[in-house]
Amino acid sequence: MTGVNYEHGYHSNSTLLFTVKNLDSKIKQFKAHGVEFIHKTPNMNRWGRYAAFRDPSNIVHELFELHTQQKD
Repeated sequence: MTGVNYEHGYHSNSTLLFTVKNLDSKIKQFKAHGVEFIHKTPNMNRWGRYAAFRDPSNIVHELFELHTQQKD
């Protein structure tokens, strides 16, 4: 059985999110194990940076690095 092809975000039924302390390091580590990421570079939102990939069942997972809070 093959996975369903869909656009991440709009059509995803679920996305698993894993927080990491150093996104760039984790991306490098995952790529060394053959993981292919959906986007060429990490994306950003108001909470931090993230990178998405699909597992063999075509389920989307994200590695997420929270923005550090700055003290005033």
